[in-house]
Amino acid sequence: MGQSAFVTQVIPRYSDDDGPYADVLIQIDGRQIGGAYPCAGEPGDRWASWGPAGLSMKHPDRQAAVRAQIQAYAADPSGWDRILDEEDAEKAADRARRDRELQQERARRRERRRRDRLGDDEPGPTIVTIPAYHALYAPIEEATAVGDWLAAHGIEDAASCVHEIRVEQRAARRVVVYQALASIVDDPQARTETSVVTLAMEPPAIATPPRPDLHQLFDDHWPTRFPLIDYGRRLACGRCSGERRSAMPQIGSSEALVVWPCSVLQAQIGGGDR
Repeated sequence: MGQSAFVTQVIPRYSDDDGPYADVLIQIDGRQIGGAYPCAGEPGDRWASWGPAGLSMKHPDRQAAVRAQIQAYAADPSGWDRILDEEDAEKAADRARRDRELQQERARRRERRRRDRLGDDEPGPTIVTIPAYHALYAPIEEATAVGDWLAAHGIEDAASCVHEIRVEQRAARRVVVYQALASIVDDPQARTETSVVTLAMEPPAIATPPRPDLHQLFDDHWPTRFPLIDYGRRLACGRCSGERRSAMPQIGSSEALVVWPCSVLQAQIGGGDR
């Protein structure tokens, strides 16, 4: 079979370098068989190539270096196709092995993190529950006491505020079970993950009953902090502030802020300085 039966392409090895002295790859029928590159030498023998002809040196130009590999392939195309098939299979098997090893290592890391988060002991009965969104509707004194208790356990993640927090009795210890922001390494789609810390001090008494009827309201009207409100000592309603600014673009930022709790929330949980 003649060389003309093949569709030959010479492409830059590196996308940002396609000059006359750039390294190139040689493709036949869309399949890479080798390459060519400039090298040090006397004038007239400064190009080399690699591929079916092996390492071929001392070519006067790139075209000659490429031609040496194409001619070697054309002498036995089916034989070289078998060799290339074997090389491709070996590369695919190597990639699959590395992928398996990577997945196994990720699984081991996830398991280590799971044990770090949850401990090795089995879950037990719940003895105290702090309702979801408690900090947003409970009296300020009670919410502050819970916040101080959480901080004493190193739990200062805002995600814990909107989820139920439990004190659980396990075989040899009591633990605080809460939701923390999830690690994107373990699960890029997850927003929170369950975490456990050993109980260091008893939780404050919770007199305010759960308010599951407010959950959707708090999702729609969320508290946020702005330095323009008493230098950050109070909160603003994120939704109402955004809507006010959109409806009245001519007003300044400080005038657009709606102090938390907004009128929508006040109708449900009452006013007060929160």
